[in-house]
Amino acid sequence: MLKGNAYLKKADERLGTIISSVSLPTLYWSGYVFEDLVSCILDMQIRYRGNAVRYKRLKDLLENAPITAENLFSIGDTGLAKIKMSGQKYKVLVTLADHWQQHRLEVTDFQNLSDEDVKSILLNIKGIGNWTVDMILLYTLQRPNIFPVGDFHLKKIMKQVYEIQDNENLKKEMLDIAEEWKPYQSIAVLYLLEWKK
Repeated sequence: MLKGNAYLKKADERLGTIISSVSLPTLYWSGYVFEDLVSCILDMQIRYRGNAVRYKRLKDLLENAPITAENLFSIGDTGLAKIKMSGQKYKVLVTLADHWQQHRLEVTDFQNLSDEDVKSILLNIKGIGNWTVDMILLYTLQRPNIFPVGDFHLKKIMKQVYEIQDNENLKKEMLDIAEEWKPYQSIAVLYLLEWKK
């Protein structure tokens, strides 16, 4: 972490000021890819998940056991209805659990797969998009060089910090700035999100 901080301060003066002004918090993640995918579906977050309402309801139903495809199906439709999610979220959740079991992904060693291999597996699941996969790589697997260009909060922060316009060039400008952060893009992202939480 210290090596990354020093590198980023040198590479990006604006980011360096932010790094000097905030401390990164303790992050909440389960250590389980499936559980964190469920968290993203239910509440659109892994970070600060301690405040995620639907996720907490599900954990309560499961008596705090890890969320797996098997125990998700075990609580059935009645249990899932208690979580009070939209029909669309319910559909994605069931599709995820079904895909996970069919492809035996519970035995996949995600920690030892490349970023690209993780993306390939997870983007094959209907309802799972790039943002969700980036969150898994960033928070669950703690990969060092992830830049979730589609993240709403990150866009808003970078527009402010780097004085860039919200137009058709926004994504390209964000990617150009983040290029300077390699190979520590994840650390940069975490600092920016913490600075403007």
